[in-house]
Amino acid sequence: MMNQSSGFRALDFDGYPRRITTLMSKIEELICARIDLRLAEPSLELMDVNLHIAITRLALAADLGTAQEVIGRMFNNFERAGWLKLSRGAINIVDAGALCLLISSKSD
Repeated sequence: MMNQSSGFRALDFDGYPRRITTLMSKIEELICARIDLRLAEPSLELMDVNLHIAITRLALAADLGTAQEVIGRMFNNFERAGWLKLSRGAINIVDAGALCLLISSKSD
């Protein structure tokens, strides 16, 4: 198809740099960004009006490219800091401001 259709070839090659850039950005994020920073942002984004996070640790781990155990340890750290309250099948935000401060420290 690449040899026979210049339109297909152009379509494929036009998107290639964008896909490579996206891939490299994701790899850089996974390698360089601290997991606590990467977890705080989706925690706030997923929070409902009752300050409840309606997502499993497994789903968060898959989204962030890490293990469920790592997410569990970070949530335990957040709970010890007083930012979250964990219970079976539930994650509730206690101090959204602290999570916002953590996220804002990413740019420092």
